[in-house]
Amino acid sequence: MHPDILELARFYKSPLGRMTRDILRSQVQAHWDPNLPRSMLGLGYAPPFLWPYLGSERVVAAMPAAQGVLRWPHQGPSATCLVHDHALPFPKASFERILLVHALEHAQDPEALVGQAWDVLTGQGELIILVPNRLSVWARRDMTPFGQGRPYSHGQLEAITGKVGFAVSAHDYVLFMPPLRARWALGLMQPMEKLSRRLGTHFGGVHLIKLRKQVFARPKRVSQKEMQPKTAAQPAFRYESTKSLLHSSNRSASLSTMAPPNSPTSVMVTADL
Repeated sequence: MHPDILELARFYKSPLGRMTRDILRSQVQAHWDPNLPRSMLGLGYAPPFLWPYLGSERVVAAMPAAQGVLRWPHQGPSATCLVHDHALPFPKASFERILLVHALEHAQDPEALVGQAWDVLTGQGELIILVPNRLSVWARRDMTPFGQGRPYSHGQLEAITGKVGFAVSAHDYVLFMPPLRARWALGLMQPMEKLSRRLGTHFGGVHLIKLRKQVFARPKRVSQKEMQPKTAAQPAFRYESTKSLLHSSNRSASLSTMAPPNSPTSVMVTADL
């Protein structure tokens, strides 16, 4: 179940939401330089993280129909659209970068959603997924959007994306400070991020996994209908009863006796024997 669009917008306007946005956005920028013009798609609720890329070649914020949509940016032409996350309305190979945030944890079929991203990415295109870490405190506190939906482990993410045809380029952890609204806790969020990344801990609230599309690596997804056998299985050998074999042998012997030596019947029966 997707969170309501107004709840997402309200969270990112709060002090905790603004600090969360700044930390996550800085990590996304560390992997994707905003100064390099690239076509970019944000799927889920990505506007808080797309602002630095708004001047790029083409930026689109696609929001699932179950979540709702808001206009973004507030001035100028709108860059948002309403989509079904299992059937994106974009041509194949139409974006060089895709950012999934508040999307994978709410998808009914996560593998199909990642497969849709694979389809609309260009060859060697890149995908970044921001998704709650199941080992973290953030996944257990529903006061933030990262406490809703299905959290993931490191292995689950790599298994889903690997089946579709992505190779992992980087896997980071973000948001190490527990989600607290107190002013003193907000002041500790940035220092905690720097210290925890130096220590290399895996208890951050959010996975940041960067993937590269492998053009020749995607396996074909076989439907349940195609897996059903088209015909019933037949035995490899047919066993006959002793009585039927004796009857066939006697009949062949009698034909061999009655037929002339050089007749076609004699040749055929001899071959049968």
